[in-house]
Amino acid sequence: MSIRIIPATLRDLSYIAANLRPEDRAEIDCQLDHWSPALLALSALQGFAYVAELDGNPEAGFGAAEQRSGLGIAVTVHSFSDAISAC
Repeated sequence: MSIRIIPATLRDLSYIAANLRPEDRAEIDCQLDHWSPALLALSALQGFAYVAELDGNPEAGFGAAEQRSGLGIAVTVHSFSDAISAC
């Protein structure tokens, strides 16, 4: 298995957001009333965003962004696959 950390793209983050683990989906649902994978991905790209690829497939996204002036947030989300956790 080959793991790479690369700068995030809209495509990779949208894929990860569309395939979230149930616990990540529940956390986002309680913070955002209306969201979609594309909207979540676009929001993540406003700050520092990276993707962990496993054998060329996006498996997890992480980064940090400013929510409001002086207030930042760090985020890590995983796709439904737990393959990254097993490595």
